[in-house]
Amino acid sequence: MKTIGNKIKELRRSKGMSQKDIADKLGVTSQAVSKWENDGSLPEMTMLPDIASLFGIQIDDLFEYSTEKRYESIEKKLQYGRVMTNMEFENEEAFLIREVEADPTNYHAISLLGDFYGHRAECMYQKSVYYAKRAIDLHPNQKGDQILVQIIKDCTGKYKGIFLSAG
Repeated sequence: MKTIGNKIKELRRSKGMSQKDIADKLGVTSQAVSKWENDGSLPEMTMLPDIASLFGIQIDDLFEYSTEKRYESIEKKLQYGRVMTNMEFENEEAFLIREVEADPTNYHAISLLGDFYGHRAECMYQKSVYYAKRAIDLHPNQKGDQILVQIIKDCTGKYKGIFLSAG
């Protein structure tokens, strides 16, 4: 299993950064970064958000999950209706697609992909309705409002009232 140190080294190299570059940005010594990368020590927990931010990833991405834990994590995000960042969505999508490519009969991955895309579509519909309503509120009776009204009708019809709080 890949350690946090291995992950930091991999990310650092992929960004073309030296240990000193990382150390300077995080306010630690290059020796500390070297110890992390060689599993001689771990970064303090309070540094994990800064490390993740430095590499443009989520804190969770610093940890190596088993396949089952990864499935469980995706299921929980969907179950709780958590809105994911684009990067988070793309990472989870890539994982599920790799799973399906490795085994085209993988029901678990295929069904999660269906739920996953459905969740994303629902989030996009919510945003669409929210901004359509805002545009109409800002400039009522504008040419083109018919299109915005149609968006609202189409979206709210599909999801039966879940958008009533938008706007």
